[in-house]
Amino acid sequence: MDSSVRKKMGRFNSLFSMDEVSSIVRAYPWKKLSTIEVETANSAGMVAADTIVARLNSPAEPRSLVDGYAIKSAETDGCSPADPSHFRIAGKSEAGKGFDSTVSEGECVEIYTGGILPRGSDAIVMAENVTVSGGLIMATSPVRMGENVAAAGEDIRAGTTLISAGSMIKPWHLPAMMDGGISRLTVFSPIRVAVLSTGDELFPDARDHIENSGIPSIMALFPWGLSNTFWIGQAHDDPREIARKIGESSDRWDLAIITGGSSLGRKDEVPEAMEMLGTMKVFGGMRTKPGRTTSLYSLDGRPILSLSGFPSTSILMADLMFEMLLEALMGVTDYRIRQRLPIASDISTGSGYTRLIPGTLVEMNGRTMVMPESGNRGMRLGSLLHSSGIIIIPDSVEGYHSGDMVEFRIWWK
Repeated sequence: MDSSVRKKMGRFNSLFSMDEVSSIVRAYPWKKLSTIEVETANSAGMVAADTIVARLNSPAEPRSLVDGYAIKSAETDGCSPADPSHFRIAGKSEAGKGFDSTVSEGECVEIYTGGILPRGSDAIVMAENVTVSGGLIMATSPVRMGENVAAAGEDIRAGTTLISAGSMIKPWHLPAMMDGGISRLTVFSPIRVAVLSTGDELFPDARDHIENSGIPSIMALFPWGLSNTFWIGQAHDDPREIARKIGESSDRWDLAIITGGSSLGRKDEVPEAMEMLGTMKVFGGMRTKPGRTTSLYSLDGRPILSLSGFPSTSILMADLMFEMLLEALMGVTDYRIRQRLPIASDISTGSGYTRLIPGTLVEMNGRTMVMPESGNRGMRLGSLLHSSGIIIIPDSVEGYHSGDMVEFRIWWK
């Protein structure tokens, strides 16, 4: 074994646990991402840069929850089928067309769902609970004050926090913000992610040419709104070429991902390329299986992620590391749905490494459980095909028995 190979193997003599990597990534002084102002209606999928607080009550005025008649509730006190209350229909209130006058004693206003409660009234009697005849209604049972009425601010009050800084904006945030008087807000610009694949075998003229099948998955892995991912091509196993492609595109990306060139082989040249670029190594190697050779560098405060060239491993580790980087760069903590669920079968892993195992949600004996998808030969692309997410088995655990609770991270989509 020559000295260059020994040097490469030495890079992975000290591996970091997944928890250590998470702490390292969060603590690193990354360059701040830019922000932009967008219309609220177009902000779904983005990340709020500031905490958003409602400026207005919603609803702004009391509104009817039903189709019926607006009345003074006190005028129904003691009424019954034998002694009904009678009201003259004074007008109509419907969404977009309110009743301009004040409801007087003995009067009611026909009102439809969403209509503004007329002045002078304080309750709605449902249409199906009255008898209508000759411009009059007859109510036969008492109605409480506020019955069938949505009070001003009942849904959202002015001053209510609608979304916190660093939170992903979901579709249901949009009407809450718009009704709360927020027409525009500041969000983080989508992370510009550059992807470079390396390896002589990826070029058509290579004797051992293989399809670059992992790149389309990396390109499609991150959600739109959070990222803008683009491919900057492929490089031979040449540190100068790798460094040049990353360096020449450096004004276009906030995060660069390099696939291939990260293991112990003689032709794995990413670390040398990073030295040529003048990067800082944030960490080199993780105590995880798969993903042992995952490494992270910083170029002027921007992350460069080095991943295995195996598609299944690069998919899993890119997704895992993207979650950590989202928290570090934007403060996002709600990217991944995490659950504690029972595992559906025994699994033995051995200790020392955190195991990342694809799993599928299944229903067994009336319970939602997680079925491991990997076989004894480790994770392959076939393990991901029907998976719902990833089972995380800590490095201190040697396995689980069926029914034991495990951490399960559900795929984002």
